[in-house]
Amino acid sequence: MILRRVIKHFHNQEWTAIFLDFLIVVVGVFVGLQVQNWNDSRQEVVQEQKYYHRLHTEIVKGLDETRAAFTFQQVQRQNLNGALEAFREASEIRHLSDGQCASIYFSHIYEDAFIPLPTVTELLASGQLSILKKDDLRALLIAHFLALKGWEDGVDGLQADRAVMTSRYADLIRLGVEFSNWSFVQQTFIDNGSMRGKIHCNLAGMRANNRFKNDLFDNSSRQESYFESLKLQQEALHSIHAKLDDVLRISHGKEVKP
Repeated sequence: MILRRVIKHFHNQEWTAIFLDFLIVVVGVFVGLQVQNWNDSRQEVVQEQKYYHRLHTEIVKGLDETRAAFTFQQVQRQNLNGALEAFREASEIRHLSDGQCASIYFSHIYEDAFIPLPTVTELLASGQLSILKKDDLRALLIAHFLALKGWEDGVDGLQADRAVMTSRYADLIRLGVEFSNWSFVQQTFIDNGSMRGKIHCNLAGMRANNRFKNDLFDNSSRQESYFESLKLQQEALHSIHAKLDDVLRISHGKEVKP
C-alpha cells in the first residue's frame, strides 16, 4: 500500500509526500525495533528474577541439607581434639568420655556434604551466566562453583588409605549393635554427645600401641582438613544467601552463621 502511494507521488512529482512516506516507514521501523528491544529486555529481566528465585530455593535447601553434617562435624572435632589430649606424654587422663571414644570411631567417616547449585551449573553450561546482572552475586556463585570441585576432590584424597580404626584395632574399640544404624548414631552424637554403654575404648591399650596412635593422629589431621572445607562451604552458602536475600528483598530474621 505504501509502495503504491510512493509510486503515485513519484509520478506526480509530489516530493514532500514522498519524503513523508519514507519518514513514516523509517519511524515505523525504528519504533518497531525499539518495542522489540524493550520486550526482549523485559523478558530478560523476568528470566533473571526467575533464576534468582531458583537460586534462593537451592541455597535454602542446601543449607538445610548441610546443617546436620556441619553440626555433627563440629561436635566430632571438639571430641576428637579432647581425645588426643589423652595421648600426650604428660597427660593424666585415665578414661575417655563416651563422646571422645565415639570420635575415634568416627575419625574415618566423611559424609557427602558438598552441595552443588544446579542453576549455576545450567547457566555455565549454556553460557548464560551473564543474564545475572548483579556482579558481586555472580562472582560469589562462580567462586563457589570452582571451590566445590576442589572440596570434592579433597575429600576423595582424604578417604584414600584412611585408617578404619574399628577394623584395624577391634581389640581396642568395641561397638554396640546400634552402630549399624548411622542415622541413630549421628543424631545421638549431636543431641548429647553420649553413647554410654554402646561404645568402649581401651585407653591403656591405645596408649601402648604406637601404630594405633600414628593412625589416629593421621585420621585427626584429615578430619581437621575436612572440617575446614565444610566450614568454607557454609560461609560461601551463607554469603550467597545473604546476597540473594538483598536482591530479592527477603528477610528471614537473624541467621546463625558458622
